[in-house]
Amino acid sequence: MTKVTDHKSQVAELFMRILRAAKEQQVEEMREALARLGEIGPKSREFATLKTLALINVKREIDALHFLNEIDSDDILHLKVMCLHSLRDPLWEGAAMELKDSEHPVVRKTVRKLLCIPDDDRIAQ
Repeated sequence: MTKVTDHKSQVAELFMRILRAAKEQQVEEMREALARLGEIGPKSREFATLKTLALINVKREIDALHFLNEIDSDDILHLKVMCLHSLRDPLWEGAAMELKDSEHPVVRKTVRKLLCIPDDDRIAQ
């Protein structure tokens, strides 16, 4: 196995560990796997999404929001909206309204679901 293939395999394994731990509410296992992924894995939108969803899943929305606030990117506003929504912070709705017609299909579907607006897929083409 090459070094690149081995690295991708490790990252994939960590993703699976994180998802499994989050589903089973194994906070310590999830924390350890997230820390390890942060050391070896990509600092990507996918990593930010996974970490945010895992933290929300174990009721650590504030930690997720702090993590997202350290990232200087407009690509994660929908994740902040999810945190604010989970915290029942009234700011979530205004931020979600700004994203409801996003060209990015995942962002659009996520915020429309939170806003209870059907996704008409008109932008997805």
